[in-house]
Amino acid sequence: MPDVPDGLGNIVGMYSIADWAASEGKRFKAYEFGTALNWGYYTTLEYTVPAGKKLFITDFGGSNWASYAADADKQQAFDIFISDVDGVGTLVSTGSQVGIHIHFTPPIIIPAGNRVRSEITNRANHLCNQRLYISGFLIDV
Repeated sequence: MPDVPDGLGNIVGMYSIADWAASEGKRFKAYEFGTALNWGYYTTLEYTVPAGKKLFITDFGGSNWASYAADADKQQAFDIFISDVDGVGTLVSTGSQVGIHIHFTPPIIIPAGNRVRSEITNRANHLCNQRLYISGFLIDV
């Protein structure tokens, strides 16, 4: 895979159609769930990129919803972040209501050996369930 400038001052990897098609079989998806979490409690997802691979993160997000139907009409606030623990640090940190999905174009690239950590924290004043996910591609280097 030769490195090529993208015209924005970055160096990007170029793949042949056949090489990219082969990498499609290495789709990466990681999920974590939390159940009946009170204010300030959180769900964590952590992944270490294996040797000989790069993780291309294309999507990230999560949701926070009432554990009990009686609380469904209340706010479902949460904080969420994703970071490259061993690299540049925090990549995205934000808050939302109920759910959020972020698509990265171009993808965020995490090198072999680095840990990706994501966390969603309940900020609602009642028990909530949570879903946290990261998806993309694992590419051979």
